[in-house]
Amino acid sequence: MVYNVLPSSNTYINREGDEVTGLNLNDLNPNLPDIPVELEMKGLASVPTVFWASSFTLLGGARYMASISPTFLASDITTVADLSGTRFDTTAIVDASLSGFTDLFVVPLGLSWGFKSVDVAFLYGF
Repeated sequence: MVYNVLPSSNTYINREGDEVTGLNLNDLNPNLPDIPVELEMKGLASVPTVFWASSFTLLGGARYMASISPTFLASDITTVADLSGTRFDTTAIVDASLSGFTDLFVVPLGLSWGFKSVDVAFLYGF
């Protein structure tokens, strides 16, 4: 089984829940202009998961299970700051990419009981 998530955004929301469309430099120095900023972010999270279940039962019909789930993440972000009309008179573009394997989730102990209309599972993982 593979779980995939493909997030994307072109909006940055601050902790107050307001959309941020630029840097307000006026708070730092009244002589500095505000700088409009655009953002685009794309990502990928892929979690392939392998479960193994025993054919034997124990503890009242429970099947033993084990699992491993490595996680791969990748993200691309582009930020554009328009500095035209300032003493810098340019457009700053920052492109960044990051990818690699991250948290590994291992389940060495899993027990699953199957009943007529419901299944119950207990997993211990780290």
